[in-house]
Amino acid sequence: MAGVLDVDRTRVKADVKGVAVVMLALCLCTYFLGTCVNGLMHANHMFVVLFPVLGAGFLLALMPVAAYASYPADFPGLNLVNPAHFLRVAVRTWGSMIQNDLKVKSKDL
Repeated sequence: MAGVLDVDRTRVKADVKGVAVVMLALCLCTYFLGTCVNGLMHANHMFVVLFPVLGAGFLLALMPVAAYASYPADFPGLNLVNPAHFLRVAVRTWGSMIQNDLKVKSKDL
């Protein structure tokens, strides 16, 4: 009987697009936390009022990445590192979210 940790390493393949999506998400998080939040705090403490707006913008930028990572088959030939492809995925994701009360399903993309 095979245990939980017994993995057949011959069938494990690296997903290049998946790695790229994770790296893009990490870059967005790093940019948001490092540049926006830190820069505004050092510029003027009154900019703390903008944090909800910046947070909402960050979540809007992260939603297409999450949709692409969750449903990669719905975006054939697209790569999120390319800005034109990111915009295409973002428009499809946000459009389906607007039409379906902020819920995204594979059939809606």
